[in-house]
Amino acid sequence: YKREIIKFMRSGGRDYAGAGEIVRKAFTEGVAAGTAGGGAALVPIQWSELIMTPPMAGMLQDSIRTIPTTALTTRFPRVKTSDTKYPAYPVTVTWGGETPSSPTDQGSNLTVEQIDINVNEVYAYGLFSISLLEDNAYGLSTLIPDIFQKSLMVATDAAIVSGSGSSQPYGLTESSVLTTITGTVATGDKIGYKDLTALFYGTPQQFRTNGAWLMNSTTLGKIANLLDTSGRPIFLANYGFIGDVPGGGSSWLNGSLLGRPIIISENVADLATTGNRAVYYADFKSMYYMLDRVSPTIKVNDQPAYKNGAYEFVLRARRGGRIVQPNAGRVLVSQ
Repeated sequence: YKREIIKFMRSGGRDYAGAGEIVRKAFTEGVAAGTAGGGAALVPIQWSELIMTPPMAGMLQDSIRTIPTTALTTRFPRVKTSDTKYPAYPVTVTWGGETPSSPTDQGSNLTVEQIDINVNEVYAYGLFSISLLEDNAYGLSTLIPDIFQKSLMVATDAAIVSGSGSSQPYGLTESSVLTTITGTVATGDKIGYKDLTALFYGTPQQFRTNGAWLMNSTTLGKIANLLDTSGRPIFLANYGFIGDVPGGGSSWLNGSLLGRPIIISENVADLATTGNRAVYYADFKSMYYMLDRVSPTIKVNDQPAYKNGAYEFVLRARRGGRIVQPNAGRVLVSQ
């Protein structure tokens, strides 16, 4: 089978008429997505990387805090304060004699709101022809779940960045939650070193230590061109070091900026448009919680589409997410 496929490929497709049935099916069975048999491709699994788009590396989901839950709705206190230096904002600490000084009202420094994180249903489905499953040179029992899981990761990434909160997680763009840093960015995608330092040092010190940058690839490309006054780049690329130390490991895959790793999500907005939230710096595990009520499960529905020669694979999960600690991050807004 493999030999015949290779022979056909080397012929540039000219020997189609003389190709065997399996070879012809391999390159003709695929039809429009959403119809029976959609996406069929009966090529050997060794070639799957030639026909599939790999997932984005270092997904944002890996950087947030995921909490298993058995509840439909979980309530969290969300503290918003003008004073980020102390852990107990209404408490006044005084030094002096035996008689403590009268405490001042700290109520203006502490605003606690109750927020709910609702668990939402999420589905993914795909139709696969029965002949595809029967004739493929490799059992698809492991490939198909992998495709579904990675597709869900991409969709979850998009929801974490900009979800509306209506039947889906709230995103980082939730209105009036994160403190914004107004940059000097304007049309032309120009960003300055002082924009990045304002964002970095505008993040409270206790969260800055474990923080990471979040942006899309286009923005990182603009930042990679920034030089200091001595002509040295402020962005440090990762030149292949792998490990659990700075400069290596999945969280450092995209290099570092001001000594901290960079997370890439193509769902984050570009710099060019005024008002866009283009660059984040945050301790994401402290800032954003994802509740996992039902972990992703795939089942095969072999009834509705069987008359059309297909099986329907369905993935189902229940998740919800929201910013719980707003002080753990800051966002740069294009001006």
